[in-house]
Amino acid sequence: MSQLAKYLELAQEKQKDFAARVKVSPSVLNRIVKGQVRPGLDLALRISEATSGLVPVETWRKQNSLVEQVDAPAGPSSEAVK
Repeated sequence: MSQLAKYLELAQEKQKDFAARVKVSPSVLNRIVKGQVRPGLDLALRISEATSGLVPVETWRKQNSLVEQVDAPAGPSSEAVK
C-alpha cells in the first residue's frame, strides 16, 4: 500500500475528493495511488501540501524510476502525461 493510499485511508478521504484538492483528475490520482505512475514535481508538491507533509515530495523519488511520471498543471483537472 502506497504512502498516499495509507494517508487517504487514515484521513477517511475519498480519492475523488483528494483529487479535486490537488487539482488532478480522479483517474490520474487512482493511478498514482496504485503505483502505476508517479507525480511530477508540481503535483508532488501539491500532494505534500494537501497532506500537511505526511506524504512528502521525497516519497516519489524513492519509487522505481521506470514508472511513468505524470504532472498536471495547477489549473483545471487534466491527464497530461510526460
